[in-house]
Amino acid sequence: MSSDLEQQLFRALKEIEALKQENRSLKLQLFNYTNLKETTPPAQYLPKTANEQEPTSKSNVHAKSSSEEKIALFRSLFRGREDVYPVRWTNKTGKAGYSPACKNEWTVVCKKAASQMLGMHTSGI
Repeated sequence: MSSDLEQQLFRALKEIEALKQENRSLKLQLFNYTNLKETTPPAQYLPKTANEQEPTSKSNVHAKSSSEEKIALFRSLFRGREDVYPVRWTNKTGKAGYSPACKNEWTVVCKKAASQMLGMHTSGI
């Protein structure tokens, strides 16, 4: 009798693990389909690979770094974000730099605009 219960328990635990894996896979598919959440999915949903590159360390890139190093830093920070690109700016004192911008800004694809229109975002309070 106990052997039968152990087998049932083993099958149930195996099924639970398979369902957890299916759940992770479906969440990733849902994220890819809707693309309304953050553009980069949480790491727990990404498949693990042996040769993942570490993002370029911010401390390694400075004002005198080569363009290639700066581009590598930007690409590592916004990996997988084809909708993000750099925009050059200059302030009143003449200081210049780059800031990230999103081509989905203020469109129906971007969740930020929807939250403001729905009253989820309030300012001045």
